[in-house]
Amino acid sequence: MNILVLGVGGPGSIVNLRAGSSEVISIGEDNILIDCGWLVSTRLLQSQIKPWDINYLLFTHLFHPDHTVDYPTFALGRMKNRTKPRQLKVYGPEGTLNYSKALFNETMIPDINLYDSWNVWHTISVQDIGTGLVLETEHWKLYSCFTNHQGAHGEPSLAYKIESSEGSVAITGDVGPARRPHNTDLGYAPNRELIELARNVDVFIMDSSGAHTTPEDLGRAAGMANPKKIILSHCDRKPFNLEPEELVNRIRKFHSGKIVVGEELETYSVD
Repeated sequence: MNILVLGVGGPGSIVNLRAGSSEVISIGEDNILIDCGWLVSTRLLQSQIKPWDINYLLFTHLFHPDHTVDYPTFALGRMKNRTKPRQLKVYGPEGTLNYSKALFNETMIPDINLYDSWNVWHTISVQDIGTGLVLETEHWKLYSCFTNHQGAHGEPSLAYKIESSEGSVAITGDVGPARRPHNTDLGYAPNRELIELARNVDVFIMDSSGAHTTPEDLGRAAGMANPKKIILSHCDRKPFNLEPEELVNRIRKFHSGKIVVGEELETYSVD
């Protein structure tokens, strides 16, 4: 199992050319893309894993564009490969199927039925999922739980855990209040389900956006979950306005495992 970090950016990071928070988890022949915000397709083209090599896409939530806005580019771009792209299975919280139908139809793409390379429905399937064990393949299992990051109308966010014989990885998605007033500090306040989901995994990919959490609450959450390694994402160039070494030191007060500040287009192993 390898983890390719595509983007570590936050909500405003497109202005400094950071891609939306996204990773590819590779297990055997499977490449699992987590979220699809801005510049993710570009990062894939810059990496050793191309858009047409992705055969699973997991959305953590649909109500923030830094996690979704590149979905049409990715889905259409993978159709442009000279050979037929791999079948893509898309999973996400309630609304994912309707979201996909709203993007890929004759209103949005008038020639969708004229050219095979425009009709993404030839190569994708989409399914809304809930929590618990939501998918089991020959080589890995996918679990999910709700987080405390909700949309303006209560739309849900999911965190994920992937287990395989090659290792285990948990991904928080976004955490903390989605509409937090900037003059208050509500903290990370991890829900019990998220901590249990990530308990004792090999790698815990953690949201470290200053709009959602604090270094100390990140550390407390990591300390409770006890992963072997954490990768900090969703943090832009200088998370919390701290140098990486200072950020790591503040988190290490609560967590003794390995701590990595994620870098775009870097690949990390589970050991």
